[in-house]
Amino acid sequence: MNDSVFLGRQPVIGRNEQTAAYRLFVADGIDDAHPFGDRDLACRRLLAAIAAANLEELIAGKDTWIPVTVDALSHGLHNALPPKRTILALAPSELAKTGASELVDRTRRMGFRVALDLSDEPARDGEAADPFALLASLGVGDVDGFAVRFSAQHTSSFHSFGLEASRRAMLSMAVGVDSIENATSARGDFELRSGSFFLQPVAHGLGGSVDRLAAMQLLAELERPNSSFEDVERVITRDPSLVLRMLSLVNSGLFSLPKRIDTTRSALVMLGLRNVRQLALAVTLHSVTSVPAELTLTSLIRARQCEHVAAEIGVRPEPAFTVGLLSLVGAFAGMSTEEALASLPLTSEVVNAITRQTGLLGEVLEAVLCCEENRLKTACHIVDAISPAGTGPAANIAMLASTWMNAVKWAERLRSDVGDLAAPSRR
Repeated sequence: MNDSVFLGRQPVIGRNEQTAAYRLFVADGIDDAHPFGDRDLACRRLLAAIAAANLEELIAGKDTWIPVTVDALSHGLHNALPPKRTILALAPSELAKTGASELVDRTRRMGFRVALDLSDEPARDGEAADPFALLASLGVGDVDGFAVRFSAQHTSSFHSFGLEASRRAMLSMAVGVDSIENATSARGDFELRSGSFFLQPVAHGLGGSVDRLAAMQLLAELERPNSSFEDVERVITRDPSLVLRMLSLVNSGLFSLPKRIDTTRSALVMLGLRNVRQLALAVTLHSVTSVPAELTLTSLIRARQCEHVAAEIGVRPEPAFTVGLLSLVGAFAGMSTEEALASLPLTSEVVNAITRQTGLLGEVLEAVLCCEENRLKTACHIVDAISPAGTGPAANIAMLASTWMNAVKWAERLRSDVGDLAAPSRR
């Protein structure tokens, strides 16, 4: 059996538009629809992967939603998790099993929160799955929340679910919220939303526009082809705020340098043009306070994983970093990706990689996006096709898992050292 697994996370956004939690998942790259082929086995592999990883590095102090089974609870496989920050989510088929109600009660007494997971339940007879009717039919006592798959066709039902959840002081989460319109609709009804909506372009007022314009201008100068040592130094030193943040990063635990660095020139000499330029790009995007914090974090994770995956399979890592970092530039700029990229002095190779996922750089980005979206089978096929040796599923999963985890650690440390990404805008 393939022992290599990919442990990933998907953001859960609260009503304040900040990241409230992460939903954790695990995949083996064999079947994206049914990883491991069995719910119990998938749960065991997920909990084993969490135990082997550093959970704090993965969830960064947030709550975590973890899909579990009655069998896992009965064997105490969840006991090592932090109860106060863990929501254990069970599907209706699990709650229907003998002894489930007693296990739920016991688990809640330990300090865990338990939720009904309807995220995979399809609408039936034109109606969305009703969490409260299901709980009543299953004879389960109190639970702490529920997750349902959002559908714009059933807004009235979801509104009633949200009202009832508020009345009962329960957590409510809408899953699969993939557009700004649906996010806005769900926000009033549900406490939590999960989906890709926070990666979509949103127009802001004047403050946000100025914020974004300054960042785009700086990105354009940093991305100018064949920028020299002196060019990058001149661009960075023109912005005192960027200098301060850059020097804070250079002197942080990201590099653990033997002596303190006090000037941009010293940083360039010590770290090299490539590292300083990449950090300047990352800090520039980080400075855009008018976008969701998770958007910035996602772009940083994509950049770092693209760079590392490219290096692993023999593709140029520096442009791969740029491709990952700028893959969400449209969302930062509040316009289409094509419009945003047109204002930057990028090569056609980089532009096509971002907009069409073509060429080797585009395939690296596509593989990283598949990791983000829990499509590991596709990611493995992409990597195997462009890797010179054709390494096979187990090695590909191990490589994707390690590069993703390293990217998360790097991005989270960057967030910690530059400033709290989750903090609200202070204007």
